[in-house]
Amino acid sequence: MSQDNLRAVRGTRDILPSEQAYWSYIKNILFSTAQSYGFAEIATPIFEYGAIFSKAIGEETDIVAKEMYYLQSADEDRPIALRPEGTAGVVRAYYEHGLFTEPIPLRLFYFGPMFRHERPQRGRLRQFYQFGVESIGDGNASEDALCILLGRQILNRLGLANSTYHIEINSVGCSMCRPKYISKLVQYLNALDLKKLCDDCLKRKARNPLRVFDCKVELCQKQLAQAPTPLDFLCNDCKAHFKALLEYLEATRVNFSINSRLVRGLDYYTRTVFEIISDTGAAQGLALIAGGRYDKLIALFGKKDAPAIGFGLGAERIVQLLSDAKISPPREAKPKVFVVQLGESAKKKSFTLLEQLIASGITTSSALSKDSLKSQLKAADRTGAKLAIIIGQREIIDKSVIIKDLRSGGQETVDFEQCVTTINDRLQGMD
Repeated sequence: MSQDNLRAVRGTRDILPSEQAYWSYIKNILFSTAQSYGFAEIATPIFEYGAIFSKAIGEETDIVAKEMYYLQSADEDRPIALRPEGTAGVVRAYYEHGLFTEPIPLRLFYFGPMFRHERPQRGRLRQFYQFGVESIGDGNASEDALCILLGRQILNRLGLANSTYHIEINSVGCSMCRPKYISKLVQYLNALDLKKLCDDCLKRKARNPLRVFDCKVELCQKQLAQAPTPLDFLCNDCKAHFKALLEYLEATRVNFSINSRLVRGLDYYTRTVFEIISDTGAAQGLALIAGGRYDKLIALFGKKDAPAIGFGLGAERIVQLLSDAKISPPREAKPKVFVVQLGESAKKKSFTLLEQLIASGITTSSALSKDSLKSQLKAADRTGAKLAIIIGQREIIDKSVIIKDLRSGGQETVDFEQCVTTINDRLQGMD
């Protein structure tokens, strides 16, 4: 096998044991914070029928048109795709399992890998991990505010100061007022020197004009500097919704700014869209959390309509931000007890003891591949254990163990059957 075949596929990466402490820390914060806001976990498959995503996200979006990975399956007559985002799968599950009968709002969260075939770059991989939340059934601006506050609370609980990120908010209107805006936007685009627009913007102008604001080409951005914005065309209901959202956020003293050109890249968004953007480190300028309201998406999948809002959080960017900010995750709990064995019979007996200690909730370690007492006690010191439990040939015969205090050096012999109880008593006295 060549060395090239021993590399991870471009746009993917391994998460090594040395990094897992960050990931465990982040997942614990994500899950516990979402649960404290009333969200329950849902897990959907990493692949779905491709039509699920094209229906939800939009045929003309870059995600569907360029970035989805399709799978070949001999027993399926419809295209299957790896999920590029989480919302579509949740909405599919919402209908398939009759979750619309649950009390509203139905608040769900998920975590897992997503896949997009795009050029790998800073903060953007082809396989990336995303945490997402979806709140279905409540169309009030208060639910928008709650989701934004949840995102902010997650970052704060992770140890990121408010000064390391900022919140941008906009409203893209609804099916009543957006057509008028898009008509005006197209008029503006048609009046431009089209030679100064990139090929992608020319395609977007014809298929999805709103997405020209996603373009990062500097010349295109200059051309769009005077373009009309969605806020100028909001209907009365959308104005009232946006005003209520801003009032909720102001009441909770959330710092935010209105970005009238923020539209997000998916077709299903209506009214509120928002991003929480990093201001520091290698992730500076990148969205850490992004989402919005999608009141018409649910109806695309079934007869029942339901307003909804959600967001996604890129886990890799959070890991990078914590590393840049030198925020270390809590150290993993050190073993309190280290089992030392001397001889083959003692090694077999130590397995029984290990199971009993772990079953009783005592964090335990061992070095069963080592034979000498000295090497095992050195290993025990390195783990930071408080007690060493020594089993040798004499202890096998006497049905006993030696409990050694690794701090004071003192030791005592106790009956094997009383070992776990005695260790618990000793540990409580050492805490």
